[in-house]
Amino acid sequence: MLDTVKIWTTFDAAIVADERWIPFARNSHGRLVSGHKLRCEVIDRDLRQLSVFVNPFHREIAIEGSLPRVRYGHNVDEINEVDLPIVAAKLDRLLTLALADADGRPIAEVPSVLAWYVSKADLLFNFRPRRVPFAAALDVLTNLSPAGRAIAVRVGRGSTYYRTKAKRWSVEVAIYDKAAETKSGRDAVHLPTARGIVRVEVRLRNQRAVASAFGCKPPTLDRIARVAAVSRAMLARLARLGIEPGLESVTTALDELVERLGGRDARKLWPYFEARARGSHREACERLKISRETGYRYRRQLRRAGLFPAAVSARGVLEELIEALSARCPGVADARSTSGMPGAGAATTRNAATGGARWSSVKG
Repeated sequence: MLDTVKIWTTFDAAIVADERWIPFARNSHGRLVSGHKLRCEVIDRDLRQLSVFVNPFHREIAIEGSLPRVRYGHNVDEINEVDLPIVAAKLDRLLTLALADADGRPIAEVPSVLAWYVSKADLLFNFRPRRVPFAAALDVLTNLSPAGRAIAVRVGRGSTYYRTKAKRWSVEVAIYDKAAETKSGRDAVHLPTARGIVRVEVRLRNQRAVASAFGCKPPTLDRIARVAAVSRAMLARLARLGIEPGLESVTTALDELVERLGGRDARKLWPYFEARARGSHREACERLKISRETGYRYRRQLRRAGLFPAAVSARGVLEELIEALSARCPGVADARSTSGMPGAGAATTRNAATGGARWSSVKG
């Protein structure tokens, strides 16, 4: 539902520096802003990832951090409406202890964080593809074609960010391999849970973007933290991404074979690769006029290399993602119909050089 958010409310009290609050200064759009930042680990070590700061110039107190980390200690799993009161209770307790003097008397009253305004929000969905291999689904979703003035910024082979060309972009769609991020981060212990997840995020970078996405002014945490509302907002953004023939994949099947097996073995296995995508193992052997034992040997070689043939419909992958999100907001039609998808005519990516089906690489 939600990952990282930034929430704020008005605050007029003066903060005195002590072991909990430390002075800080930062540059905000060319202006030096000073105030006090809370050392959350002094109050609750489990909430040390949060940023809590008081800005006397704007007369506000703000919290920025990952809600799943507040709830679970990591951000692999999603939170939902049932988890929200637990998250709010933890944050309210943190504020109660932070906004008290040495004798425990409150120095200021602030409402529950559920009533705070949202000036930044990362909407998330953990997509687990069922109809096609994970590697194929990730490859399709990280090579979509954005509409209008949007551009695709690809990082490596497992992450893509879709956003406008503007220097101060306000909305970004991020799609990446959650396991790859978890493996190299602080949540490595949760790697088994992250495997097979294509993380889809819609990042709203200012309060205007949040209000526009959810249709509410002003946007508060309790008004936007609803699975159905988040899913509708994500569907609206994903509707701007589509399939453009020829741009569904950046790696062809033959390239993948050569990279993993070498040129000699790739040339030997390529005919079986191509035939297997069009039919069963038996049909592939009959077409190539080889024995089934030879076919089984080819298949074992491919699996040892972590490869297995699969003819993937790029359009089908995107449809499955849309259907999965739509199921979370009952009564709401899909953000777009099948006929309205860009590039709907190309169901399967083809290797231009050979005419063969597109192949995906998956773990053996």
